[in-house]
Amino acid sequence: MRLILRIGRSKASGRRAGVTAALGILLVGGLLLARVSPLAADAGDKTGWSVLTDPRKRAFLIFVPTDGASRLLNIACLRDVDSLSVISEGVAGALPSGAAMLSVSNGNARYDVAGRIAPDPISTLPILTFTGDVAEDAKTLSGIAAKLLPVLQGSGPILYAISAGSTPPDLSKNPTSIPVAGLAAPLTKFKSICFGT
Repeated sequence: MRLILRIGRSKASGRRAGVTAALGILLVGGLLLARVSPLAADAGDKTGWSVLTDPRKRAFLIFVPTDGASRLLNIACLRDVDSLSVISEGVAGALPSGAAMLSVSNGNARYDVAGRIAPDPISTLPILTFTGDVAEDAKTLSGIAAKLLPVLQGSGPILYAISAGSTPPDLSKNPTSIPVAGLAAPLTKFKSICFGT
């Protein structure tokens, strides 16, 4: 997008430049919000697994423990920019803001993600959210499937935990159990967009 501002010789051209600048700011702000808005919790989320997709080759694999609850797990794959993030909204417990690790396992398969816990920038509620950006290029993204898919494709349940700092959580101590019932169909759609499988 090109934005041209002219220093006007008249009040009319000055107003036109101001309007053009304001529209440009609104457009850029709208584009940024559109980039992250699928990450925000939707009051209409139903219990269990679902997938959201859009025409830009983006897929969001989501697990919600109860109707309308925060998204416990949101794997956001943006193939248009070769990015993958793992988000967990409404982090429970007494975990502080700062560096953290999120882990999921299923049988012998395990996937650990480094990230940060911080107040959710999208929600109007004062909730903490874990965000781990694990891929920002095609090569890294292609290597994730071998680690993440065995966790998602196992017989279940998936064990989930977050720990503060840089040490992965001990999944033998009170992890959250995520059922795999209802995961197969959303995962198939997610895989086809994210990993081309």
